[in-house]
Amino acid sequence: MTGVFCHNDRVAMGLYDALRERGLRVPGDMAVVGFDNQEVIAGHLRPPLSTVALPHYELGVRGVRVLLGAEELAPGEQLRVSCPVVARDSIAAR
Repeated sequence: MTGVFCHNDRVAMGLYDALRERGLRVPGDMAVVGFDNQEVIAGHLRPPLSTVALPHYELGVRGVRVLLGAEELAPGEQLRVSCPVVARDSIAAR
């Protein structure tokens, strides 16, 4: 295994600790990517964690627009919002 995509940044933080306890290095031995871009966690881990940002404001606005009928969804259609990648130093180019 060369990398792990974690459920969220808190899980990635725990993975950092587990890897360190086993003498492994991020990203040298294992690339790690989180999900949710918790600034207090992702930017402060060493090395800083690459993650996928959740656009909370846009999710809220779009959800309310759908609930109020200002944005239409066809039956069964899913509301999709882009979640940008925030590349930091927990992944290495190969």
